[in-house]
Amino acid sequence: MATLADLADDDVLFEVSHRSLVSGWKAGCVLWALNKQTWTKPMAELVEWLVYHDLWSKMQVFGDMLNRDADPLCEAQRRGPKNMLDKLPDTFNEAQLEALRVQFGKSSEGTKNQLYKWVFRKFITYSNQTGLYTKTDEYLKGNG
Repeated sequence: MATLADLADDDVLFEVSHRSLVSGWKAGCVLWALNKQTWTKPMAELVEWLVYHDLWSKMQVFGDMLNRDADPLCEAQRRGPKNMLDKLPDTFNEAQLEALRVQFGKSSEGTKNQLYKWVFRKFITYSNQTGLYTKTDEYLKGNG
């Protein structure tokens, strides 16, 4: 969930995801108990689906209200969190991310922090020679 929130640079999504994880964990506990304390792959898949469905539902119903309390947002942001890294080319510079952040109604001041998170999570790498960021193969395989 932290990865998803970092890709969208959405603090509200991060906070709401905690409750979705708890709901999924509780559902998993019930399934495990009803299945004679045995865990199966279909149960794991159902719990994962329940977590994402719960998160999606919360963001659809409460997302606008929670985001309004966080900071003023443009209409594009209110339709739900967007993976900003997917919106950038495979190789990009800081200014391109900053422009995208502004387009999504985010402040330009958060650009460096977002880049730091993406590098830390190994979504991108930075080249000192070119001054460009490049999406990692692992990120491209997982999101391509």
